[in-house]
Amino acid sequence: MGDKSFRLSRAIRAQRYLYTVAPDLEACTFSASGRAELDLAEQTREIVLHGVALDIDRATARDQTGCEPATVRIDADSQTLHFTFARELGGAVALELAWRGRFHQDLRGLYRAGPMGVTQFEAADARRVFPCLDEPGFKAVWELAVEVPEQLTVLSNGAAISETPIEGGRKRVAFAATPPLSSYLVALVMGELAGSKTAQAGEIEVRTWAVPEKLPLTGFAQKCAATVLPRLASYFGQPYAFGKLDQVGVPAFEAGAMENAGCVTYREVVLLLDEQRAPLKVRKRVAEVITHELAHQWFGNLVTMRWWDDLWLKEAFATWLAYKIVDGWMPGWRMWDDFEQGKQMALSLDALASTHPVRCRVANAEQATENFDAITYEKGGALLRMLEGFLGEQSFQRGIQAYM
Repeated sequence: MGDKSFRLSRAIRAQRYLYTVAPDLEACTFSASGRAELDLAEQTREIVLHGVALDIDRATARDQTGCEPATVRIDADSQTLHFTFARELGGAVALELAWRGRFHQDLRGLYRAGPMGVTQFEAADARRVFPCLDEPGFKAVWELAVEVPEQLTVLSNGAAISETPIEGGRKRVAFAATPPLSSYLVALVMGELAGSKTAQAGEIEVRTWAVPEKLPLTGFAQKCAATVLPRLASYFGQPYAFGKLDQVGVPAFEAGAMENAGCVTYREVVLLLDEQRAPLKVRKRVAEVITHELAHQWFGNLVTMRWWDDLWLKEAFATWLAYKIVDGWMPGWRMWDDFEQGKQMALSLDALASTHPVRCRVANAEQATENFDAITYEKGGALLRMLEGFLGEQSFQRGIQAYM
């Protein structure tokens, strides 16, 4: 049997996932099917993927010599699915699957949030919905489709490229293939949603979504995203890579926000506001969170850590850069004063015996989750601001652009 610190073999790589999910929002269950296109660097009779609380109904491998049915073993400790075959497989292999699962109650995996179903996969919960290589170092192209009642809206990382009626008053929405993505950045949102008018950030279309009664509160988020996205592209010296940008206010959300590529999800309080009535403190907080998540579209999504030891390399950078970009947009807001308050909170935690290094060894995804704190974000951000001050703004920016 495995354990929770089990790591996948790097002899198996995913090139592409082509999966269709059919959720039932009333029953809080789903069925799914499709194939994982894998590259096996060594001959093997076993393929191991991550999977949690999934019932596998069918599993067949197809390679250059034909099809081979799999025997499936579930290891709950390591959260893995072991597909065993009667003969050895190697090279390009398509693992064809059908499976069933359920919505979860802890705001992770696929869960119900008021009138919508939504996913939250960071750090390691894509495995609750998809059999996959659920570690950040395994990037793959994702081609997803969702089957839902025809009146529901569905969003994902890519733009919707087709919408086809199917039996039972349902529809199948297919999404454009993503660039190579780590599994924790994949997103699905479905349900009763209302979208703002489209805003343009250069060539990128931006829309903000909410439950229908809160649609009038999306204006500031639209303005903010359309303003800071080009500033971020300019800072990184790289265009935005994910085709479109959807921002979604989620009624029940564990974190502040999640930087899913092209489909960012937020707790409603850090996305939606009445710009005429909201105090400056609230507008500053919303602008900082939005800019933090959009900074991740480069630092984290485009360039990704291999493992959670380097969590700070995305979170501290996004924290520091969000303040820098918003300060450039709204210098009268004195954003760096707020940054100093966050730093002082981090240093207070850093004085405790329970502190940890900004970069620390992580044995498993559960430990990674423990490090989403002020040490990683604010102390890490202060470290980066110090380095920028030492090297100079232009030299530091050139270094980041070269790294990207």
